[in-house]
Amino acid sequence: MERASRAARRGEGSAHRVQYPPRDMAESRTAVTAALLGKTFHSIADTGNQVLLLVGMRLARRPPDRTHPFGHGKNVYFWSFVVSPP
Repeated sequence: MERASRAARRGEGSAHRVQYPPRDMAESRTAVTAALLGKTFHSIADTGNQVLLLVGMRLARRPPDRTHPFGHGKNVYFWSFVVSPP
């Protein structure tokens, strides 16, 4: 469990998600079905969500400064709200 959480914090778990959209697009071209095309768009959206969450995590790590004396930790909550489904 500890090993998985350390890998997730480093972003190793989401690196393989970049491979899914191109593979799904190739599959949807060979077997033209709405399900595979939908899966392609879903994979692209998931990849975008992971990128936005990574941005939030990186912004939250910034140290405190004059305008944010308690740090930037709340950025995580903002970016998780951005990627949450309506």
